[in-house]
Amino acid sequence: MSNPNPSKVQWHEPDDNRRKATATMYEDGTLRFGVEMCGKLHKRIRIGFIPNECTLVVEINMEKGFQLPKTGETRMGDVTMHLRRLGVELPICFLFDEEIKDTYWKGYIIPMARKVKSRMPKKSILTAEHQSLMNAYKWLIDRAVFNYAKSTPSDERREIATEAFWEALIGYSPIYGNLKEYLFEKIKSRLIEQNKQYSKINRFNCISLDSSPSKDDTACESNYNWLLASFKNEIAAAEDRADMAIFKKLYLNKREVKILDMLMSGYTVVEIIHECDILQPEIEELCESIGERWNDFNHFNGDPAA
Repeated sequence: MSNPNPSKVQWHEPDDNRRKATATMYEDGTLRFGVEMCGKLHKRIRIGFIPNECTLVVEINMEKGFQLPKTGETRMGDVTMHLRRLGVELPICFLFDEEIKDTYWKGYIIPMARKVKSRMPKKSILTAEHQSLMNAYKWLIDRAVFNYAKSTPSDERREIATEAFWEALIGYSPIYGNLKEYLFEKIKSRLIEQNKQYSKINRFNCISLDSSPSKDDTACESNYNWLLASFKNEIAAAEDRADMAIFKKLYLNKREVKILDMLMSGYTVVEIIHECDILQPEIEELCESIGERWNDFNHFNGDPAA
């Protein structure tokens, strides 16, 4: 076998934590920047903190900044107070991503580096550190849970998101890009992957809030959404069904009841126009009229003569 052409070999150096843009915050309020970050912060800087994202911010600012000592250490007692209020135990390590070239960085919390000989299994990190990291990224997990997989029960969504977050954080490497974006995409993907399919009609016989407005589950505009605002819980759903039955009987004719039922079942305006032989301006006017009568019904407790 011939030797490989040296010009085609891509040579690599071992990973070196000293070359990562990091800083460590200690219990006494000392913030110590790593070698890589110290090399970037040779000008006057100022340091800030974003509580709702548990993120450290460093900015080059010649007017309002201070000169970082050659040791790379400074005292930031206010930041430690913010961290403790958020349930983050010290010491902790921040990994910085460059937001604006050579002038602005954001630091996200990562697990503390461990010596090789005492390295613990990935899933056996100390409970205190585990809880601190979960507290630090609660905002990110909440955002994913709120926006994705809504037809899966919230407790299950949060459990799925938490597991995905932890696996992503432990397995993260700078080669994957921005830490926050990487974590969020991993959580999002896991939630979508394990999402339970919705049922158009749930066990309380009211329309699922996760149900598509379209009869064939394609995304399109529909006028049925105004009816769903009051379906907040099981008791309210039962009361709304009773109110809707009274409303239909006292306020609507048979044709209007049919169109309203179709809207509530997820039919689109186009489908109703085709099936009921009605023009679009007519159905828009009819929906507006039904909405006004619905408001009158709620205001007058269902008595059209009031």
